[in-house]
Amino acid sequence: MKFSLEQKLVAGLAAALLPLLAFGAIAWANARQFASTLQLVDHTHRVLYQLESTLNHVVGAQTEAQRFLLIQDEDCLTRRAAHERALASGLAELQGLTADNPVQRERLARLPALVAEMTRLSDLRVALAREQGFEAARQRVALGEVRRVVDHIRAITAAAESTERELLRVRLEESRRATATTLAWIGLGSLAAALLTVGGAWKMWHDLRARERAESALRASEERFRRMIDSIDYSILLLDPQGRVVSCNPGAERLTGYTAAEMIGEPLARFHPPESVRGGLPGRELQEAEAGGHYEDEGWRVHKDGSRFWASVTISVVRGADGRLLGFVKVTRDHSRRRESEEQIRRLNADLRLQNSRLEAANQELEAFSYSVSHDLRAPLRHIDGFASLLTKHAGEALDEKGRRYVQVISDAARKMGRLIDDLLAFSRTGRAQLKPGVIDSNELVADVIRENAFARDPRIVWTIPRLPPAHADPGLLRQVWFNLIDNAVKYSSRADQPRIAIGGEETGGEAVFHVRDNGVGFDMQYAAKLFGVFQRLHAESEFEGTGIGLANVRRIVTRHGGRTWAEGRVGEGATFSFSLPVSTTSL
Repeated sequence: MKFSLEQKLVAGLAAALLPLLAFGAIAWANARQFASTLQLVDHTHRVLYQLESTLNHVVGAQTEAQRFLLIQDEDCLTRRAAHERALASGLAELQGLTADNPVQRERLARLPALVAEMTRLSDLRVALAREQGFEAARQRVALGEVRRVVDHIRAITAAAESTERELLRVRLEESRRATATTLAWIGLGSLAAALLTVGGAWKMWHDLRARERAESALRASEERFRRMIDSIDYSILLLDPQGRVVSCNPGAERLTGYTAAEMIGEPLARFHPPESVRGGLPGRELQEAEAGGHYEDEGWRVHKDGSRFWASVTISVVRGADGRLLGFVKVTRDHSRRRESEEQIRRLNADLRLQNSRLEAANQELEAFSYSVSHDLRAPLRHIDGFASLLTKHAGEALDEKGRRYVQVISDAARKMGRLIDDLLAFSRTGRAQLKPGVIDSNELVADVIRENAFARDPRIVWTIPRLPPAHADPGLLRQVWFNLIDNAVKYSSRADQPRIAIGGEETGGEAVFHVRDNGVGFDMQYAAKLFGVFQRLHAESEFEGTGIGLANVRRIVTRHGGRTWAEGRVGEGATFSFSLPVSTTSL
């Protein structure tokens, strides 16, 4: 069978085009793989950037919260809120970026709960600072609790960053292999184009178009990566195998004060203080990074003008496909403010511990003095009272009315002093007694206090006592609280035509809140702050008996249980005394 020239030409052209088409298909597939690898590399860089940003906002939020407690500046809370909003947005973006990675997704799923716990502890400290004072906030919520949460977040983000860096290494390796493969096929296509004129020209054009697309995608990815690197505040240096600077980002210029031209070619030692250079630290950093593939440290570094800053340094090794050392990537972050804050916190904690120890010693000395003086005063007071009674008994007829009244005044004053000493001793014991908290039936305890102290004997008193919530406290000390408040209500409502005393309580906001209301003489609210002080009285003793210690004892007991005390009243319309206790003994 013979073929025409046209048929032979068509057959020859088809035979020439088949390998060219095969080359084109393979080159196209490699270009697709190359573009896909570049997208994965870009995705990994985005994840690493977001991890770093998330950790920065965690540290920023905690630092601003701590600064608020230290310097009491409301602007700190505004900056802290900005960090928390950025943190919430960053966590959401992280979850989206790692949705295709089950290991990362499971690991980072723990971050929202930890961030919420950190926020809760900070909110608690701020709320306590506003309600009970900054000192109480620092005592109630230990800084170590917040640090443990932040350290846990650091550990999770560090593990996630390590995983992403390993992915980046693998993907960069795949990108290099894809590039090499693409170039090889392009070479084969060029050779075929030289041998096959028409088909080769078409193949070359096809390969050039594929290459242009790949290079365009690479340039776009590099541009995005460059912009991301340029926007980062910390320094990134690319070093050659000898530790000399090859390139740097704008963050390095801002941090060190050198221009890029001044840094290129300079050794790593240029950024170390003299004593570190003499100790060989720059060389050890590179040796340890080369040996382990990674190096991290914190220490002093120097600016161009010679001033120092506290830096966090990370050095990673860059190797070729054959394992040959190509250089290092050094990332430096300025943590001077964080170090200053930590140093200030350490100094303040040390001062606080010293002040606490001094205060504790002073309190112990004061209580010992009060206890000793009170005991020493008992004997002479008993003698005064006893001899006044004997004088009345043996010389009663010889004394006139004025003399007997004088003796009675002496006896009454001695007994009053005895009661005052008893109250002072009780007040002193309240501060020393060890708490033994438990769950208490409040209705049963109130009924016992009323019955045992004969408060119910006055038939004029109208009692209103609904069902009270249980209390979590030391039974003996809580009994003393109820006695003082009920005795106070009975005493100051005794002049009413029909005394009314209402005892109530409810659980709200994690607290059990109790009230004792009366329709007695009341008080002016401008003096409310004095009610719970020692020896603070708003009425003369000739009007109502008392030593001025009962309410002070109430506040001391309730405060030791982690609760609050307050009072409300109006002159001639009665008063309400309230206190709160935590609903759980775990807070005591």
